Amino acid sequence: MNKIIYSCLFIVITFSAVVVHSETCWGGELPSIRDTKVNAEVSSNGAIYTYSYTISSAPANSGSIWSFGIDIKKPREGMELSDDGIANGPRYMINTSDQVLSEPNTPKMIPVGLWSPANWISSLDVFGHATWGGSLLQPGESLNGFQIMSSELPGLRDFIIEPRLIHQSIEPDMSPEEGLAMIQEVEDSVAFKGKTIGPIAPPKIFNPINFIERINNYVNKSVTLDWLIDPALIISLQADIDAIRSFIEANDPSSAKTALSHFMTLLDEASSSQRTAEAYGLLFYNAKYLFDKLHDTYIPPPQLSNTDNLVVGLFRSDGVIVPFARYQNKKWVNSWPNQDGFIKKGEGSVGDLNEPWFENFIDIKNNWYFWGLNSDFKILNSKKLLQVMSHCEEVWGLQTDFVPMTNKIYAERQTGLALNIKQNVRSFVKQVDSTETNQIHSSIYPIFTEAENKARSGVTSRGQIPTSKVEREKVEMRFNKLYRAEIDNGDYLYYFEAVKEYKKSSGSNEYSCNDISFLKGWLRGKPNGKHKLLDYSFSFTDCDWQRVDTNKPYGILRIDERLFIILGKFSYESENYLILELEDLRLKKILETYGGSC
Repeated sequence: MNKIIYSCLFIVITFSAVVVHSETCWGGELPSIRDTKVNAEVSSNGAIYTYSYTISSAPANSGSIWSFGIDIKKPREGMELSDDGIANGPRYMINTSDQVLSEPNTPKMIPVGLWSPANWISSLDVFGHATWGGSLLQPGESLNGFQIMSSELPGLRDFIIEPRLIHQSIEPDMSPEEGLAMIQEVEDSVAFKGKTIGPIAPPKIFNPINFIERINNYVNKSVTLDWLIDPALIISLQADIDAIRSFIEANDPSSAKTALSHFMTLLDEASSSQRTAEAYGLLFYNAKYLFDKLHDTYIPPPQLSNTDNLVVGLFRSDGVIVPFARYQNKKWVNSWPNQDGFIKKGEGSVGDLNEPWFENFIDIKNNWYFWGLNSDFKILNSKKLLQVMSHCEEVWGLQTDFVPMTNKIYAERQTGLALNIKQNVRSFVKQVDSTETNQIHSSIYPIFTEAENKARSGVTSRGQIPTSKVEREKVEMRFNKLYRAEIDNGDYLYYFEAVKEYKKSSGSNEYSCNDISFLKGWLRGKPNGKHKLLDYSFSFTDCDWQRVDTNKPYGILRIDERLFIILGKFSYESENYLILELEDLRLKKILETYGGSC
């Protein structure tokens, strides 16, 4: 977004207040700081880690840097650590930070102490970040002295750097919301974002197998981020990881500690041409934490109750399970912190998390129970932790021993519901009984017609969908989807998606994409008996299925004498995972987890 700016306001958004300055306007393109580097290193003094950062702005940059922030939100399952031994340096804005922490919507942060270079100030902000702001860092300059003190382990964190920016004046006809949206768009377009190392709370419940998988993930990420450079060093570190994992699985912690010592020695003795300071800090201190936590002899880990440890996931056709919710204390939760820098998507997203939200309370290597369509059931073994793409975002998953079938006929049967504990699940099956299908068609058709007439009367133009009711009635309504699952005693829950498709006229200049009237909903009833409509929604779309969501129900789970429906909600560029509760003739949404988008 490049603009010549003529009439401007200089808006400084600092931590809790908005200060507006008038300045002489400049012309030209928006400032660029894309050629910027952040270098980080970690040192340890007993239980306290010091994270030090240096920012280098290349001469090719056209903008001056004036703010720097690092995500320090606390993971939901992270250990509660004290702030003993942690201090803030000069120019820390204590009153502003206290006000930020008192705000009800401020996410919980790990305890830290902030230090800043000369002429820079530091503070916490309402998005869950440690931030610095101050005098300008010009192109061609470097600046160190940004420091975080914490008792938390090194982990991957998001950072954001912003240039000094003189905003275009808000147009007189703009609303305040539109003006702020314009400012946010400009700020996002010029900000420089990336990954660095920073403090992250260790897991509340220590599981050595899960922790070595965490270190293995850090090795892989260090390779991706060019922090591990030497191929021979990478191979040696991965060999040690494999050995440590094998010794832990064999309940031989003494041998595992010997392999961990070798792992740390490799990092200690490697030169800067083999690994960066980021790789050293991330890998060495996590390996040392694991070393210190392991006993010399095997001690069985604490066992969680089923109630606290039930996890549900989407099973994908590539054999990967993507966990998206946990049943805890008789309720479903998905409120782990999101770690996507300064843009907060809110709780309940599995997209682009720095750490797998589930690693602290389930074994990475474990049995999982899969239910697919048409009562397909399998017991699967999860083998390793990995990240996979969901649309344009990475999500954490578990690779299983399932061998995907290449035949597309079976592709739909390879997706479904996965639980880490076997439960009473009723799978949805495709309805094939023509008699019952016809009966449901007769029940739905009047509802479809009424909804379509009402929606069509509210728009002046809708492509090929006729304005005449008589013409619309000539087009057949058909089911795209019709599933059912037994609830109890011959009573069933049905999910349907019904459509009418209106073909493009032969003289249309548009590509051949028909317009569609779309109705989806739920019924409850008995086969070849009466069906009660529970819920429905209607919308217009076309053959690209934009602006509408389609659902895929996976199963009904009975737990604590309650009935939960697990389903996926899919749209043109995103997907979500839902849990509904069925109470007699009422469906209630209990939880929705964002699963990735473009």
